[in-house]
Amino acid sequence: MALHELTTNAAKYGALSDEAGRMDITWRVATTEGAAHRLAMEWRESGGPAFAVPHREGFGTRLINGGISHELGGTVHLDFDVAGLSFVMDLPLDEQDRFTSFRKGSGQTLSGA
Repeated sequence: MALHELTTNAAKYGALSDEAGRMDITWRVATTEGAAHRLAMEWRESGGPAFAVPHREGFGTRLINGGISHELGGTVHLDFDVAGLSFVMDLPLDEQDRFTSFRKGSGQTLSGA
């Protein structure tokens, strides 16, 4: 949901709403001490239209922060700079059931838009 929210906002208000806009997304899986796997992702927008830095936390920001920190146990940093949005997240990948619960032959289905 967080990536959907970021993409939607980039298309409406950010870098993807302007031909000169640019979006850079990088990610990596890292192993920490104790062999814990983590996913680190950075999303950086630039070249889009200037926008006002929000003075309050809106629904999308609450969705991103809550979903990643509370439901996935990760950390999030959003920076609403006039040059463009910057988003950094870090997620634990140790709970395999969270990511592999829909296995072939399990009888479960996954659907959505």
